[in-house]
Amino acid sequence: MHRHEEEHFLVLAGRYRIAIGDEIIDAHPGTRATVPKNTPHSWRNVATTNSRMLVVLTPGGFEQLISRVEGTPAHQIPELAAKYGCEILGPPLV
Repeated sequence: MHRHEEEHFLVLAGRYRIAIGDEIIDAHPGTRATVPKNTPHSWRNVATTNSRMLVVLTPGGFEQLISRVEGTPAHQIPELAAKYGCEILGPPLV
């Protein structure tokens, strides 16, 4: 969950399941969705092939977290995310 940014999705290819709060969206190419800040959300590829999605976060800043995730042990990612205004929620979307 992002404390500072809105997240915008545009599905380009394939299929995704996107959860925004309590809403579940079965998304296909052309589907757009916006996640307001402070809203629990998740997504996953539900196609049997590769899928593509354009994701934009506004305002900027989330990229700082992404640049630091590589090489971070999985158990340390929630603490790192919190430093950038993000909270890792679970369980994963099925």
